[in-house]
Amino acid sequence: METKRHKILSKRLYSLFELSKQLFSLSGIERVSKKIMDACLELMGADSGSLMLLGDPGNRLRIVASFGIDKSIAEERSIALGEGIAGWVAQSKKPLILVGGLKKHPLFSDRKIRKKIGSSLCVPLLINDNLKGVINLNRPHSKPVFSGEDLEFVLTLANYLANAIEKEKLYCEIECSLKKLKSTEAHLIQSEKMSSLGYFISGMAHEIRNPLAAVSAEAQYLLMKGKQPKDANKSLETIVEQSDRISDIIERMLSFSCPKRERGKILDLDLVVEKTLKLVSYRMSSDNIRIIKDVPSKLPKVTVDPVQIEWVFLNLILNAHQAMPKGGDLRIKVRPEGRDHVNIKFMDTGEGIPPEKLKSIFEPFCTTREKGTGLGLFISDQIIRSLGGSIDVESKPGEGASFIVRLPIMLKRKK
Repeated sequence: METKRHKILSKRLYSLFELSKQLFSLSGIERVSKKIMDACLELMGADSGSLMLLGDPGNRLRIVASFGIDKSIAEERSIALGEGIAGWVAQSKKPLILVGGLKKHPLFSDRKIRKKIGSSLCVPLLINDNLKGVINLNRPHSKPVFSGEDLEFVLTLANYLANAIEKEKLYCEIECSLKKLKSTEAHLIQSEKMSSLGYFISGMAHEIRNPLAAVSAEAQYLLMKGKQPKDANKSLETIVEQSDRISDIIERMLSFSCPKRERGKILDLDLVVEKTLKLVSYRMSSDNIRIIKDVPSKLPKVTVDPVQIEWVFLNLILNAHQAMPKGGDLRIKVRPEGRDHVNIKFMDTGEGIPPEKLKSIFEPFCTTREKGTGLGLFISDQIIRSLGGSIDVESKPGEGASFIVRLPIMLKRKK
Protein backbone atom coordinates (compact mmCIF):
# COMPACT_ATOMS: atom_id res chain seq x y z
CA MET A 1 0.00 0.00 0.00
CA GLU A 2 2.78 2.41 0.95
CA THR A 3 4.67 1.55 -2.23
CA LYS A 4 1.58 2.32 -4.34
CA ARG A 5 1.18 5.73 -2.65
CA HIS A 6 4.84 6.55 -3.33
CA LYS A 7 4.43 5.60 -6.98
CA ILE A 8 1.37 7.84 -7.34
CA LEU A 9 3.20 10.71 -5.61
CA SER A 10 6.31 10.25 -7.78
CA LYS A 11 4.18 10.23 -10.92
CA ARG A 12 2.40 13.40 -9.85
CA LEU A 13 5.65 15.20 -9.03
CA TYR A 14 7.16 14.20 -12.36
CA SER A 15 4.01 15.38 -14.18
CA LEU A 16 4.18 18.66 -12.28
CA PHE A 17 7.80 19.09 -13.39
CA GLU A 18 6.80 18.44 -17.02
CA LEU A 19 3.90 20.87 -16.69
CA SER A 20 6.23 23.63 -15.46
CA LYS A 21 8.41 23.20 -18.56
CA GLN A 22 5.41 23.31 -20.88
CA LEU A 23 3.92 26.40 -19.22
CA PHE A 24 7.24 28.21 -19.62
CA SER A 25 6.97 27.88 -23.42
CA LEU A 26 3.29 28.88 -23.65
CA SER A 27 1.88 32.40 -24.03
CA GLY A 28 -1.64 33.73 -23.71
CA ILE A 29 -3.84 33.34 -20.65
CA GLU A 30 -6.35 31.11 -22.48
CA ARG A 31 -3.69 28.63 -23.66
CA VAL A 32 -2.05 28.56 -20.22
CA SER A 33 -5.43 28.03 -18.51
CA LYS A 34 -6.37 25.15 -20.83
CA LYS A 35 -3.02 23.47 -20.25
CA ILE A 36 -3.47 23.78 -16.47
CA MET A 37 -7.00 22.35 -16.67
CA ASP A 38 -5.87 19.37 -18.76
CA ALA A 39 -2.97 18.65 -16.40
CA CYS A 40 -5.17 18.80 -13.28
CA LEU A 41 -7.70 16.38 -14.75
CA GLU A 42 -4.95 13.91 -15.66
CA LEU A 43 -3.00 14.23 -12.39
CA MET A 44 -6.06 13.84 -10.15
CA GLY A 45 -7.95 11.26 -12.19
CA ALA A 46 -10.94 13.60 -12.62
CA ASP A 47 -13.39 13.33 -15.50
CA SER A 48 -14.70 16.91 -15.37
CA GLY A 49 -13.79 20.26 -13.89
CA SER A 50 -13.26 23.96 -14.42
CA LEU A 51 -10.75 26.70 -13.80
CA MET A 52 -12.30 29.99 -12.68
CA LEU A 53 -10.42 33.27 -12.43
CA LEU A 54 -11.33 36.43 -10.58
CA GLY A 55 -12.27 39.13 -13.05
CA ASP A 56 -12.70 42.89 -12.87
CA PRO A 57 -13.92 44.55 -10.70
CA GLY A 58 -12.85 41.61 -8.53
CA ASN A 59 -16.13 40.31 -7.15
CA ARG A 60 -17.04 37.67 -9.73
CA LEU A 61 -15.52 34.39 -10.92
CA ARG A 62 -15.46 33.50 -14.61
CA ILE A 63 -14.74 30.10 -16.19
CA VAL A 64 -11.65 30.37 -18.42
CA ALA A 65 -11.11 26.62 -19.04
CA SER A 66 -13.28 23.55 -18.52
CA PHE A 67 -13.80 19.91 -19.44
CA GLY A 68 -16.86 17.68 -19.19
CA ILE A 69 -19.15 20.70 -18.68
CA ASP A 70 -21.80 21.85 -21.17
CA LYS A 71 -20.16 24.38 -23.49
CA SER A 72 -23.01 26.91 -23.31
CA ILE A 73 -22.86 26.85 -19.50
CA ALA A 74 -19.06 27.14 -19.45
CA GLU A 75 -19.06 30.16 -21.80
CA GLU A 76 -21.72 32.08 -19.88
CA ARG A 77 -20.89 30.94 -16.33
CA SER A 78 -20.02 33.81 -14.03
CA ILE A 79 -20.72 33.76 -10.30
CA ALA A 80 -20.37 36.23 -7.46
CA LEU A 81 -18.17 35.58 -4.45
CA GLY A 82 -20.17 33.60 -1.92
CA GLU A 83 -22.50 32.19 -4.58
CA GLY A 84 -22.58 28.40 -4.82
CA ILE A 85 -19.76 26.02 -3.94
CA ALA A 86 -16.99 27.77 -5.93
CA GLY A 87 -18.19 31.18 -4.70
CA TRP A 88 -18.08 29.99 -1.06
CA VAL A 89 -14.54 28.57 -1.49
CA ALA A 90 -13.41 31.82 -3.13
CA GLN A 91 -14.90 34.02 -0.42
CA SER A 92 -13.74 31.89 2.51
CA LYS A 93 -10.40 31.03 0.86
CA LYS A 94 -10.84 27.50 2.24
CA PRO A 95 -10.66 24.27 0.19
CA LEU A 96 -13.57 21.87 0.17
CA ILE A 97 -14.08 18.13 -0.46
CA LEU A 98 -17.62 16.93 -1.15
CA VAL A 99 -18.42 13.22 -1.04
CA GLY A 100 -21.74 11.48 -1.66
CA GLY A 101 -23.81 14.50 -2.61
CA LEU A 102 -24.71 17.75 -0.86
CA LYS A 103 -27.69 16.86 1.31
CA LYS A 104 -25.54 16.15 4.36
CA HIS A 105 -23.48 19.33 3.97
CA PRO A 106 -24.89 22.18 6.15
CA LEU A 107 -24.02 24.91 3.64
CA PHE A 108 -25.25 23.33 0.42
CA SER A 109 -28.08 20.96 1.43
CA ASP A 110 -30.55 22.90 -0.75
CA ARG A 111 -28.42 22.61 -3.89
CA LYS A 112 -28.37 19.92 -6.52
CA ILE A 113 -25.29 18.10 -7.84
CA ARG A 114 -25.01 16.06 -11.00
CA LYS A 115 -25.85 12.40 -10.37
CA LYS A 116 -22.73 11.21 -12.20
CA ILE A 117 -20.42 12.98 -9.72
CA GLY A 118 -19.17 10.78 -6.86
CA SER A 119 -16.87 13.34 -5.23
CA SER A 120 -15.73 16.92 -5.82
CA LEU A 121 -12.69 18.93 -4.87
CA CYS A 122 -12.75 22.74 -4.88
CA VAL A 123 -9.56 24.67 -4.06
CA PRO A 124 -8.84 28.44 -4.04
CA LEU A 125 -5.89 29.82 -6.01
CA LEU A 126 -4.05 32.19 -3.67
CA ILE A 127 -0.92 34.33 -3.75
CA ASN A 128 -0.01 35.79 -0.35
CA ASP A 129 -3.62 35.25 0.73
CA ASN A 130 -4.87 37.24 -2.28
CA LEU A 131 -7.53 35.38 -4.25
CA LYS A 132 -6.79 34.75 -7.95
CA GLY A 133 -9.33 32.07 -8.77
CA VAL A 134 -10.74 28.62 -8.00
CA ILE A 135 -10.14 25.17 -9.46
CA ASN A 136 -12.98 22.59 -9.43
CA LEU A 137 -12.41 18.86 -10.03
CA ASN A 138 -14.97 16.02 -10.13
CA ARG A 139 -14.66 12.25 -10.05
CA PRO A 140 -17.40 9.77 -11.04
CA HIS A 141 -18.78 7.09 -8.72
CA SER A 142 -16.62 4.48 -10.45
CA LYS A 143 -13.43 6.09 -9.09
CA PRO A 144 -12.16 6.45 -5.48
CA VAL A 145 -13.39 9.57 -3.71
CA PHE A 146 -11.00 12.47 -3.21
CA SER A 147 -8.86 11.96 -0.10
CA GLY A 148 -6.95 14.21 2.28
CA GLU A 149 -3.73 13.38 0.39
CA ASP A 150 -5.42 14.46 -2.86
CA LEU A 151 -6.38 17.73 -1.22
CA GLU A 152 -2.85 18.29 0.09
CA PHE A 153 -1.34 17.75 -3.35
CA VAL A 154 -3.92 20.00 -5.10
CA LEU A 155 -3.20 22.75 -2.54
CA THR A 156 0.50 22.55 -3.45
CA LEU A 157 -0.41 22.47 -7.12
CA ALA A 158 -2.82 25.41 -6.70
CA ASN A 159 -0.07 27.59 -5.24
CA TYR A 160 2.15 26.89 -8.24
CA LEU A 161 -0.70 27.37 -10.73
CA ALA A 162 -1.74 30.68 -9.15
CA ASN A 163 1.79 32.01 -9.64
CA ALA A 164 1.94 30.73 -13.22
CA ILE A 165 -1.36 32.44 -14.08
CA GLU A 166 -0.35 35.66 -12.34
CA LYS A 167 2.95 35.78 -14.25
CA GLU A 168 1.11 35.26 -17.53
CA LYS A 169 -1.32 38.07 -16.66
CA LEU A 170 1.61 40.32 -15.82
CA TYR A 171 3.29 39.41 -19.10
CA CYS A 172 0.08 40.24 -21.02
CA GLU A 173 -0.16 43.60 -19.22
CA ILE A 174 3.47 44.41 -20.02
CA GLU A 175 2.94 43.40 -23.66
CA CYS A 176 -0.15 45.62 -23.85
CA SER A 177 1.76 48.53 -22.29
CA LEU A 178 4.59 48.08 -24.79
CA LYS A 179 2.12 48.17 -27.69
CA LYS A 180 0.63 51.40 -26.35
CA LEU A 181 4.12 52.83 -25.87
CA LYS A 182 5.09 51.93 -29.45
CA SER A 183 1.85 53.49 -30.72
CA THR A 184 2.56 56.68 -28.76
CA GLU A 185 6.13 56.71 -30.05
CA ALA A 186 4.87 56.32 -33.63
CA HIS A 187 2.48 59.26 -33.15
CA LEU A 188 5.30 61.39 -31.77
CA ILE A 189 7.57 60.50 -34.70
CA GLN A 190 4.73 61.29 -37.11
CA SER A 191 4.14 64.65 -35.39
CA GLU A 192 7.85 65.45 -35.71
CA LYS A 193 7.74 64.53 -39.39
CA MET A 194 4.69 66.72 -39.90
CA SER A 195 6.41 69.63 -38.19
CA SER A 196 9.54 69.22 -40.33
CA LEU A 197 7.41 68.82 -43.42
CA GLY A 198 5.54 72.02 -42.60
CA TYR A 199 8.78 74.02 -42.46
CA PHE A 200 10.00 72.40 -45.67
CA ILE A 201 6.81 73.09 -47.64
CA SER A 202 6.57 76.63 -46.32
CA GLY A 203 10.06 77.46 -47.60
CA MET A 204 9.50 75.67 -50.91
CA ALA A 205 6.17 77.45 -51.46
CA HIS A 206 7.69 80.89 -51.00
CA GLU A 207 10.49 80.01 -53.43
CA ILE A 208 7.97 78.96 -56.11
CA ARG A 209 5.47 81.77 -55.63
CA ASN A 210 7.62 84.65 -56.90
CA PRO A 211 8.77 83.15 -60.26
CA LEU A 212 5.28 81.70 -60.77
CA ALA A 213 3.70 85.12 -60.30
CA ALA A 214 6.16 86.57 -62.84
CA VAL A 215 5.32 83.87 -65.43
CA SER A 216 1.58 84.42 -64.97
CA ALA A 217 1.95 88.22 -65.19
CA GLU A 218 3.97 88.01 -68.43
CA ALA A 219 1.40 85.68 -70.00
CA GLN A 220 -1.47 88.01 -69.01
CA TYR A 221 0.45 91.01 -70.41
CA LEU A 222 0.92 89.27 -73.77
CA LEU A 223 -2.77 88.37 -73.87
CA MET A 224 -3.70 91.99 -73.22
CA LYS A 225 -1.52 93.19 -76.14
CA GLY A 226 -3.38 90.80 -78.42
CA LYS A 227 -0.80 90.73 -81.24
CA GLN A 228 -0.10 86.99 -81.08
CA PRO A 229 -1.48 84.28 -83.37
CA LYS A 230 -4.63 82.50 -82.15
CA ASP A 231 -2.66 79.32 -81.30
CA ALA A 232 -0.28 81.37 -79.19
CA ASN A 233 -3.18 82.99 -77.34
CA LYS A 234 -4.55 79.53 -76.46
CA SER A 235 -1.15 78.56 -75.09
CA LEU A 236 -0.96 81.79 -73.08
CA GLU A 237 -4.43 81.16 -71.64
CA THR A 238 -3.31 77.67 -70.63
CA ILE A 239 -0.22 79.16 -68.94
CA VAL A 240 -2.38 81.60 -66.94
CA GLU A 241 -4.92 78.90 -66.03
CA GLN A 242 -2.28 76.41 -64.90
CA SER A 243 -0.31 79.09 -63.05
CA ASP A 244 -3.45 79.90 -61.06
CA ARG A 245 -3.90 76.19 -60.45
CA ILE A 246 -0.33 75.80 -59.17
CA SER A 247 -0.81 78.84 -56.94
CA ASP A 248 -3.95 77.27 -55.48
CA ILE A 249 -2.10 73.98 -54.89
CA ILE A 250 0.66 75.86 -53.06
CA GLU A 251 -1.93 77.44 -50.77
CA ARG A 252 -3.35 74.03 -49.99
CA MET A 253 0.09 72.58 -49.36
CA LEU A 254 0.74 75.36 -46.86
CA SER A 255 -2.44 74.52 -44.97
CA PHE A 256 -2.41 70.71 -45.32
CA SER A 257 -1.10 70.17 -41.79
CA CYS A 258 -4.22 71.95 -40.46
CA PRO A 259 -6.77 70.94 -43.09
CA LYS A 260 -10.05 72.76 -43.35
CA ARG A 261 -13.12 71.10 -44.73
CA GLU A 262 -13.78 72.76 -48.09
CA ARG A 263 -17.27 72.99 -49.54
CA GLY A 264 -17.20 70.47 -52.37
CA LYS A 265 -18.80 70.63 -55.78
CA ILE A 266 -20.91 67.96 -57.45
CA LEU A 267 -18.70 66.49 -60.17
CA ASP A 268 -18.83 63.89 -62.91
CA LEU A 269 -15.75 61.69 -62.48
CA ASP A 270 -15.51 61.00 -66.21
CA LEU A 271 -15.01 64.72 -66.86
CA VAL A 272 -12.45 65.01 -64.04
CA VAL A 273 -10.42 62.09 -65.43
CA GLU A 274 -10.67 63.47 -68.98
CA LYS A 275 -9.57 66.97 -67.92
CA THR A 276 -6.58 65.58 -65.99
CA LEU A 277 -5.49 63.36 -68.88
CA LYS A 278 -5.43 66.34 -71.26
CA LEU A 279 -2.60 67.83 -69.20
CA VAL A 280 -0.35 64.79 -69.67
CA SER A 281 -1.57 63.07 -72.84
CA TYR A 282 1.16 64.54 -75.06
CA ARG A 283 3.99 63.59 -72.66
CA MET A 284 2.60 60.10 -72.14
CA SER A 285 2.22 59.49 -75.88
CA SER A 286 5.77 60.77 -76.54
CA ASP A 287 7.13 58.27 -73.99
CA ASN A 288 5.25 55.31 -75.53
CA ILE A 289 2.72 55.05 -72.73
CA ARG A 290 -0.74 53.96 -73.80
CA ILE A 291 -3.66 55.25 -71.74
CA ILE A 292 -6.66 52.92 -71.47
CA LYS A 293 -9.70 54.64 -69.97
CA ASP A 294 -12.40 52.31 -68.68
CA VAL A 295 -15.09 54.66 -67.39
CA PRO A 296 -18.75 53.61 -67.86
CA SER A 297 -21.46 56.11 -68.65
CA LYS A 298 -24.01 57.21 -66.04
CA LEU A 299 -21.62 56.95 -63.12
CA PRO A 300 -22.89 58.30 -59.80
CA LYS A 301 -21.59 61.79 -59.09
CA VAL A 302 -19.29 62.69 -56.23
CA THR A 303 -19.06 65.81 -54.07
CA VAL A 304 -15.40 66.87 -53.91
CA ASP A 305 -13.15 69.88 -54.26
CA PRO A 306 -12.27 69.94 -58.00
CA VAL A 307 -8.74 71.32 -57.59
CA GLN A 308 -7.91 68.79 -54.89
CA ILE A 309 -9.19 65.75 -56.77
CA GLU A 310 -7.48 66.82 -60.01
CA TRP A 311 -4.22 67.23 -58.08
CA VAL A 312 -4.52 63.69 -56.67
CA PHE A 313 -5.35 62.15 -60.08
CA LEU A 314 -2.50 64.05 -61.74
CA ASN A 315 -0.04 62.92 -59.08
CA LEU A 316 -1.05 59.26 -59.48
CA ILE A 317 -0.82 59.48 -63.28
CA LEU A 318 2.63 61.13 -63.16
CA ASN A 319 3.83 58.47 -60.69
CA ALA A 320 2.69 55.77 -63.13
CA HIS A 321 4.49 57.63 -65.94
CA GLN A 322 7.76 57.70 -64.00
CA ALA A 323 7.39 53.99 -63.13
CA MET A 324 7.40 53.11 -66.87
CA PRO A 325 10.62 54.64 -68.30
CA LYS A 326 10.51 52.23 -71.27
CA GLY A 327 6.82 52.76 -71.96
CA GLY A 328 3.83 50.62 -71.07
CA ASP A 329 0.11 50.79 -70.33
CA LEU A 330 -1.79 52.92 -67.84
CA ARG A 331 -5.32 51.71 -67.28
CA ILE A 332 -7.79 53.94 -65.44
CA LYS A 333 -10.86 52.01 -64.33
CA VAL A 334 -13.84 53.57 -62.55
CA ARG A 335 -16.57 51.44 -60.97
CA PRO A 336 -19.28 51.96 -58.32
CA GLU A 337 -18.80 50.04 -55.06
CA GLY A 338 -22.19 49.28 -53.61
CA ARG A 339 -24.51 52.26 -53.13
CA ASP A 340 -22.20 54.52 -51.14
CA HIS A 341 -18.81 54.62 -52.86
CA VAL A 342 -17.05 54.70 -56.20
CA ASN A 343 -13.57 53.30 -56.92
CA ILE A 344 -11.05 54.87 -59.30
CA LYS A 345 -8.22 52.45 -60.04
CA PHE A 346 -4.91 53.53 -61.65
CA MET A 347 -3.04 50.44 -62.92
CA ASP A 348 0.39 50.64 -64.57
CA THR A 349 2.70 48.00 -66.06
CA GLY A 350 5.84 49.51 -64.57
CA GLU A 351 8.55 48.39 -62.18
CA GLY A 352 6.28 47.91 -59.16
CA ILE A 353 6.96 48.89 -55.57
CA PRO A 354 9.45 46.98 -53.34
CA PRO A 355 7.63 45.04 -50.56
CA GLU A 356 9.56 46.88 -47.82
CA LYS A 357 8.21 50.22 -49.13
CA LEU A 358 4.55 49.22 -49.39
CA LYS A 359 3.65 49.68 -45.71
CA SER A 360 5.14 53.19 -45.56
CA ILE A 361 4.37 54.37 -49.10
CA PHE A 362 1.90 57.03 -47.86
CA GLU A 363 4.22 58.41 -45.18
CA PRO A 364 6.05 61.71 -45.78
CA PHE A 365 9.50 61.50 -47.39
CA CYS A 366 8.95 57.88 -48.47
CA THR A 367 9.92 57.51 -52.12
CA THR A 368 11.10 54.80 -54.53
CA ARG A 369 12.87 57.27 -56.83
CA GLU A 370 16.31 58.86 -56.40
CA LYS A 371 15.04 62.38 -57.12
CA GLY A 372 11.62 61.96 -55.53
CA THR A 373 10.58 64.09 -52.55
CA GLY A 374 8.24 61.50 -51.03
CA LEU A 375 5.48 64.09 -50.60
CA GLY A 376 3.08 63.40 -53.48
CA LEU A 377 1.41 60.26 -52.14
CA PHE A 378 1.43 61.59 -48.60
CA ILE A 379 -0.46 64.75 -49.60
CA SER A 380 -2.76 62.75 -51.90
CA ASP A 381 -3.65 60.48 -48.98
CA GLN A 382 -4.35 63.49 -46.74
CA ILE A 383 -6.61 65.05 -49.39
CA ILE A 384 -8.63 61.88 -50.01
CA ARG A 385 -9.04 61.30 -46.27
CA SER A 386 -10.34 64.86 -45.86
CA LEU A 387 -12.95 64.05 -48.53
CA GLY A 388 -14.12 61.01 -46.57
CA GLY A 389 -12.40 58.47 -48.81
CA SER A 390 -9.28 56.33 -48.84
CA ILE A 391 -6.32 55.27 -51.03
CA ASP A 392 -4.96 51.72 -51.16
CA VAL A 393 -2.05 50.24 -53.09
CA GLU A 394 -1.37 46.81 -54.57
CA SER A 395 1.95 45.91 -56.13
CA LYS A 396 4.47 43.19 -56.87
CA PRO A 397 8.02 43.97 -58.04
CA GLY A 398 8.24 43.79 -61.82
CA GLU A 399 4.45 43.49 -62.23
CA GLY A 400 3.38 47.11 -61.92
CA ALA A 401 1.33 48.89 -59.28
CA SER A 402 -2.32 49.71 -58.72
CA PHE A 403 -3.59 52.65 -56.69
CA ILE A 404 -7.27 52.51 -55.74
CA VAL A 405 -8.98 55.75 -54.77
CA ARG A 406 -12.28 55.22 -52.93
CA LEU A 407 -14.66 58.20 -52.78
CA PRO A 408 -18.11 58.59 -51.21
CA ILE A 409 -21.00 58.98 -53.64
CA MET A 410 -23.25 62.03 -53.48
CA LEU A 411 -26.46 60.58 -52.05
CA LYS A 412 -29.78 62.00 -53.23
CA ARG A 413 -31.81 63.61 -50.51
CA LYS A 414 -35.26 62.20 -49.91
CA LYS A 415 -38.04 64.61 -50.68
